[in-house]
Amino acid sequence: MPQKSLLIRMENDFQIGRKIFLNLATGWYDRSRHGSNLVHAGEITAPHIQGRYRLNLADNKLRIQEFFFDLEWSNYTEDGQEIKVITKQIVNAYFPRLKQAALKLLGIILQYIPKQSISIRASGSGLHIIFFLKGVKSAEEWHKLTSCLIQKSNLPNTKNAK
Repeated sequence: MPQKSLLIRMENDFQIGRKIFLNLATGWYDRSRHGSNLVHAGEITAPHIQGRYRLNLADNKLRIQEFFFDLEWSNYTEDGQEIKVITKQIVNAYFPRLKQAALKLLGIILQYIPKQSISIRASGSGLHIIFFLKGVKSAEEWHKLTSCLIQKSNLPNTKNAK
């Protein structure tokens, strides 16, 4: 599993101490199994890795902080109506707007972070921009940096709001 190998390398390189990787084939964090599904990278047994929790300063000896920006589409129309059935037509209508928002945010991030250090992923809910920084001193500093990048890109801030 190449992804598992990548996560094992990340755990070793960043000296991650806490269990932050999901070992679950049925979806995101699920307490129905009576406990935590978080494991160390080497303990992953699920055939398809669903994802993992974010890396924060307290999780690793090197104090590396993960920065993540989720540009996701809403299951509500602009006039507030819930979209009950997702069609290819709806997805095709939303994707160009997500791409445009991602390019705006990347334009700001690339002023500070080299492009080879940024990971861009697509999922069923949108686009995800991720990078790691060493030297962030606190969660407050992470919040300020994240907020600044979002504000400079002139995008709505829906997940990082207090």
